[in-house]
Amino acid sequence: MNLNSRFYRVRLIATGVLLSPLAVAGMALGQATPAPVKPAASSTASASKPPVGDPHAAAKIVNEAVQALLKEYAAYANDSKTNQLRATADYFTQNKPAGLTDAAIIAALNVRHSSDAAADGYVKWQLLSGLSATIDPKSEPQLLLAYRSMPTLFVRPGMSTEDKRELDDAIRGMKHPSADQINDLNTKLTGIITPWQMHNLPILSYREAMYGKVPVSYDSLVAGLKDGYERVTAGVDSESFGLRLRDSIRKWDNGSQPREQIVGMSEILLKIINEEGGMPPKKTEGPAFKPEILADAVRPYDGPGDDAHAPVLLAAGNKFSNNNYNNQYGKMGFPPKYYERVDYDIKTDQAAWVSEAAKFMTREQMADLYENMQTELQAPAK
Repeated sequence: MNLNSRFYRVRLIATGVLLSPLAVAGMALGQATPAPVKPAASSTASASKPPVGDPHAAAKIVNEAVQALLKEYAAYANDSKTNQLRATADYFTQNKPAGLTDAAIIAALNVRHSSDAAADGYVKWQLLSGLSATIDPKSEPQLLLAYRSMPTLFVRPGMSTEDKRELDDAIRGMKHPSADQINDLNTKLTGIITPWQMHNLPILSYREAMYGKVPVSYDSLVAGLKDGYERVTAGVDSESFGLRLRDSIRKWDNGSQPREQIVGMSEILLKIINEEGGMPPKKTEGPAFKPEILADAVRPYDGPGDDAHAPVLLAAGNKFSNNNYNNQYGKMGFPPKYYERVDYDIKTDQAAWVSEAAKFMTREQMADLYENMQTELQAPAK
């Protein structure tokens, strides 16, 4: 069973029903980052103090920070017991250099700093500690672009068709299993899941922090839906993020948004609902509504603030059905299911895998948002 084969490989041995994770401990990061060193406590204090407003000097400060943070992550990957990652984004919190600018940080957020998505996410998460509480509106488009280009999450073991086939083979014919056999198998599966969770942690920390940094708008909410979709298709439970996003959409949909944006948002929600199996039964009552697409809205997208770009963003919404997990793991439905644990099936007197799916917004929650938007669209124009 492979988890992004660069990092994990699990060999299943039918005899004894053994799951053995190989090459997990090293996390295979060293080739992509500088040689591991233990980070000095004064790593931020060594940054030079250039004249305020000098873009080249600000870029140098950020580059020094990137290199220091890559070393921190490499040290952690080499020996996670001795070297711990920062628990919060605080690299610049205690000693922010005078020449550091939001523009330099945001520019770095739009650059890939490591071939390891976890290292890249860790660096960018820490760089966020240098951003001002209020971002210059001129920098918001680049900040949104960075949020749309998040480091890719690693897919949960036991989700792909190949993983399930190998896991099925591992317990095939395992009749009258003892409790010890079941527990041993689940313990070894946990030994594979835990490194996956730790590898995704910096990426998820960055995604969570970025969502809070980007001002709420139609564009940021669409990016948030994409973010949530990607989390779930990687097998990451995202229920709390889904509720946070739902509340943001509710506040945004206050009756004053452009009609084209309401149409676009409702179409994207409907697409996800349909992937989950369609509208919940209780939501099918009432007259059917077909959102209209205004002909004069078909024109190039002019960036955030462009009110007449629904068709363009609807096209972006169509990418939901072409997500990478579909290409790699086949049409498994949304949310895709993974093997969570082994249990005893009393009907067959055999060991059996129990499937689960990551949580996000429920169909009912998305249907509520969708129907509220339909009601708004059917109301007479003011």
